[in-house]
Amino acid sequence: MSTSVDLGIGDEASIRVMFDGDRLEFMAEFARNCFQTGPFRSRTGDMNSWQLDCRESIGAGAYAQAIAAELILDAGGILQFVGSGFGAYILLGAILGVHGDGVTGALVRPARKAYGRERLIEGAICPGERVCVVDDILNSGETACRIVRVLRDEGVQNISYVCVFRYRWGTGVARLAQQGVDCRWLAEVVQLKHKSTARPKRRSLVRFWHFLSTQAECVQERFKT
Repeated sequence: MSTSVDLGIGDEASIRVMFDGDRLEFMAEFARNCFQTGPFRSRTGDMNSWQLDCRESIGAGAYAQAIAAELILDAGGILQFVGSGFGAYILLGAILGVHGDGVTGALVRPARKAYGRERLIEGAICPGERVCVVDDILNSGETACRIVRVLRDEGVQNISYVCVFRYRWGTGVARLAQQGVDCRWLAEVVQLKHKSTARPKRRSLVRFWHFLSTQAECVQERFKT
């Protein structure tokens, strides 16, 4: 059964986090722990009043096993996991610890190592087998699409993607679909729109100016007569 939790600043909710309540009872408390208030600077330079940060909660170990077990389940039997970024690093470690023997993991570097073996992918993966990309949050899909391109360059063709939170307003799912990558997530995040007090004031101002214009026209007509 689908359920949700609203999160925000004060009494005003900013987002709604939706998930399978029967399967993921812990997600409500996990989402509350991940919700942080800002301001925070985004990748594009914009300022946001909130963010979801999985790394602190999973890094503390309270939810690591539960999150890892659900991501493994959503991966649908895939035994190779790849990620990039600090959130994915923690998730990969938890997955390897929960799953045990038979599962492998690898990390994709931001840039190829400039010395030693000069590798871009660190870890053990078999290009001929299915690979699942693991992430904490899917928004624009920029990082996820880069990982897919790197894997394809290494000969990996069968790629899936799982994450903890998917932002519904983001383009990540559509961009990954264009690359033939199936996406799954534990929870979906929706922005909540609130009524603005500024709009009625603007309408009142327009009506006021319309009233003045009408009165001015009436005065002009009287002078003409």
